[in-house]
Amino acid sequence: MHVLKLIVKAESHGTLEAVTAELSKIKTEGGMTKVIHQGVGDFTEGDLMLASAGQALLVGFSVNMPGSMERKAEQMGIRMLNSEIIYVLTEGIEDILLGKTTDEDAEVIVGMFSIKAVFASNKKMAVIGGDVIDGMAKKKVKFRLLEEREEPNTEREDGKYVVGTGNIESVQIGQKEQTEVGMGAECGMRVLHSGLTFNIGDKVELFQ
Repeated sequence: MHVLKLIVKAESHGTLEAVTAELSKIKTEGGMTKVIHQGVGDFTEGDLMLASAGQALLVGFSVNMPGSMERKAEQMGIRMLNSEIIYVLTEGIEDILLGKTTDEDAEVIVGMFSIKAVFASNKKMAVIGGDVIDGMAKKKVKFRLLEEREEPNTEREDGKYVVGTGNIESVQIGQKEQTEVGMGAECGMRVLHSGLTFNIGDKVELFQ
């Protein structure tokens, strides 16, 4: 039976214990899971090295990975799952064990958001306002913070550079929280990140 090795990170000790317990129970016809390392806090270079050495899957619950490390993980062929919803993680791992996922369907672009205002910001959280210029703004998905530079990024069709990644915690129109907001609408988003700086004019690419 195939054993899928996991490196699990979570935002707190309490959630880490709960998430690790759930992930350790997963067993399908295709295999089972084994947690080889767990810890509290965002992904680090050490996690990448351990995942590479142990051929393990990085699994995060409400944690972040800076854009530079995310690109390095892709270059090293390290697979990642990161969500604030436990069943998204468990279903993703079950699909991997059953051989249902491929590189082509591993990621879906949800929408693009243009920042027009930054209402609050610190090293872990920001509240930004702006327009949904493509697709939709949706809570509980991931995002990439994009910026434009003089020299276009040839690795992306839009020429923008990935500054870092994080999670969309909530989406609001006025004081009312929304599940999702469609293209052409103006809204605010509360985002969780690790040390990012948000500027007016930057773009936020939402994906899951």
